[in-house]
Amino acid sequence: MRSGNGIDFERQINGLTYRLFDKSSDINELETLFRECFPEEYSEGAFRDYIEWMDSSPSGPGMQLVACDGRKIVGALSFLRQTIVGFGETYVGALAGNAMTASNYRRRGVYRTLSEIAFEELRKRDVHFVFGYTVQELVLRAEVKIGYSLIGDSKVYAFPLRPGKLLGLKRGLGWAGVLADGPSRIMGTSYIRLKLLGLPHDPAIVVREVKEFPVDIDVIANAKKSLSQYEVLKDARHLNWKYLKFYRSKEPHRFLVAERQGQVIGIGVCRRRPMRGLSGLAILDVLGVPELEYEAITSIVKKQILIAMEMHVDIIGCMVDEYSLLKQVLKKIGFLETDFRFRTIFKPLTRRLPRSIMEQRFWRHTWGNSDTL
Repeated sequence: MRSGNGIDFERQINGLTYRLFDKSSDINELETLFRECFPEEYSEGAFRDYIEWMDSSPSGPGMQLVACDGRKIVGALSFLRQTIVGFGETYVGALAGNAMTASNYRRRGVYRTLSEIAFEELRKRDVHFVFGYTVQELVLRAEVKIGYSLIGDSKVYAFPLRPGKLLGLKRGLGWAGVLADGPSRIMGTSYIRLKLLGLPHDPAIVVREVKEFPVDIDVIANAKKSLSQYEVLKDARHLNWKYLKFYRSKEPHRFLVAERQGQVIGIGVCRRRPMRGLSGLAILDVLGVPELEYEAITSIVKKQILIAMEMHVDIIGCMVDEYSLLKQVLKKIGFLETDFRFRTIFKPLTRRLPRSIMEQRFWRHTWGNSDTL
């Protein structure tokens, strides 16, 4: 990977060398660092898939910076290029992720230096802003010091299909969880079926499962470009790249398309994933055309819940922003607000941005926007 003007750069700061990642010579060292920093996410070949995936985005190749002590990579930070649409405009954003520092190099300003260099390099690549999702308060404070602004948070909502499992996680109450698990599962699934029956139902809407998204779904992305809100572009090219290319080695995603009288009106994505020690189904994306958004979202979420019940998972979860119609649907079904939230950070790289882009109410966030899929 090269800098924006086509010339490799190298900077010596506090005894460390900062430069762009070189895939041909750095891949083994960077994979070792990834395994140290994210042992629970590491699997054979997955990191190399991630590097290839980041460079193959329809929005353009990403950027990976590294900090080196001699030949050893001791820090790294990646940026995934994203197309953001809203208010009739198109922007280039960079999603910050995979911040890594070797354990014996922490508290030496490695992350801060990588970020400051990245802001300069991303400007050369015509990126309008950097954004990211933070879950730890300590990390958030460090990011604010670097120059990020906090522009809101998106909460995780959850519905327990086996409440007894949750009880069993409480210290000293494991026995109660075992006794309650069977009855609570019956109660949980019965309750949610009753809630689904109470939701508005349009018999003309058909939700079907597909292996990949057809180009027909682009009507949704095109319609959203002119809305008074900002959202990661989610057309067929971007969604198929995001969910099929890198994540093929993990639990497969379930793609849903909602149609009404033969016309695409909505799409959804979900997949099995562990949630705090429980087996879960994560609702990653749900979108609908503006004129039938509520009906489309409701029909798709219904189908996703039925998928979760077929899988016999313990819990269903969804990260969603405060102002989303999806949040309203989830709460109506009975999803509960958890204490887990993703804090949205934002760093403008140009002064030519509208004020609205810094306001939480104008952004639509789902789990599918983040790099924590």
